[in-house]
Amino acid sequence: MIGIEITQEIKSLNELTSTPIGSILTKGSYPNKWWGTERVVGGYKGRTDLHALDGWLDVVERIDGVDYDSATQKLGFLIEEDGVLTKEIIDLTQQEIDDNKEEGEVNETRQALIGYLEKGVNIIEQTRTKIYRRATHFKDAPMGLTKPQVGKLDRWFATTYAFLLVGDFRNAKKEISDTLLERGADGDSSLLETVGMLDTAQYLNDSILDYFNNKYDL
Repeated sequence: MIGIEITQEIKSLNELTSTPIGSILTKGSYPNKWWGTERVVGGYKGRTDLHALDGWLDVVERIDGVDYDSATQKLGFLIEEDGVLTKEIIDLTQQEIDDNKEEGEVNETRQALIGYLEKGVNIIEQTRTKIYRRATHFKDAPMGLTKPQVGKLDRWFATTYAFLLVGDFRNAKKEISDTLLERGADGDSSLLETVGMLDTAQYLNDSILDYFNNKYDL
C-alpha cells in the first residue's frame, strides 16, 4: 500500500474534492493518472521516476508485539516516520488499560458461554438422533426402543435438555444422574425397563460428564 499527504495544490490539481487537506490518501497501487511534478494523464503507474518526487510513500503496518504493545498502547492516524507512512503509537491511559482488560474478560466469558450453549445443543441433537435410530432402524435389536419408550425418555430428559440449552452443565449433570437413580416423576417405570432405555440414558449422562470433566472447568 502507498500513500501521500494531501496539500492544497495536490487537492486542486487532482480534483480531490472530498479529500481533506492534511489527510493521507492511501491506495493499493499508483493511480493511472496524476498531476504532481508533471501532469500525467495515462501510465502514471510506470513513472517510477516521479513517484518519490510527487510525495508518494510506502505504508508500513505496525505489528502488535513487535512495534507496539496493544495492552498498553493503541494506533492512531498515519504519520510520516523514517521515510514511510505508518500509524502513530499512542500510550493508553490507566483508565483505558483497565477498561480494555475488563472488556477482554467479558468477551472471554461470553465466548465460553457460547461454547457451552453450542455443546449443549450438540449433545441434545446426538441423543435425539440415537433415540430416533433405535426406534426406527434398530427397534427389534436388544438396544431398540418402542414409541412409548421414546415418549418416556423424552419426558425424563426434558429437564436435562432445558439445562443444556442454556449451557448449565452442572444442573444438567445432576438432573441426568438423578434420572438414572430414580423413577420418572410421572410414575413411569424404572429405566431398567429395557437395556435400550438404560443405555440411552447412560449415553446422555456420559456425554455430559465427558464435556464437564475434560473440556471446560464448569
